[in-house]
Amino acid sequence: MQNALLASIAETEKQTEMAVRVSTWKQRIENSLEEEDSHPPFDIQEYGARILDKLSLEESSSCVRSFSDLVAGQTKFDVARSFSSLLQL
Repeated sequence: MQNALLASIAETEKQTEMAVRVSTWKQRIENSLEEEDSHPPFDIQEYGARILDKLSLEESSSCVRSFSDLVAGQTKFDVARSFSSLLQL
C-alpha cells in the first residue's frame, strides 16, 4: 500500500514538472509569435530591390562588399529577409 502511494506521488510530481515545462515553452512560443506578428509582411521583391540599390550605389567604388556590410545596422529579422532575398537574386 505504501509503495503504491509513493509511486502515485512520484507520478504526480512528474506530471507537475512536465506541466511547468509545457507552460514555460508555450509562453516563449506565444511571445515569439507576437513579435513576429508585429513585423511588416515579407515582400521578397522589395528586399531584393533594396539590396540591388545598395549594390548599385557602391558599384562606383568597385570594392568587394561582404553580406555583413550590406546588412549592417539591420534588425535580426531584416537580416534574415535580406539573406533570403539575396539568394533569390
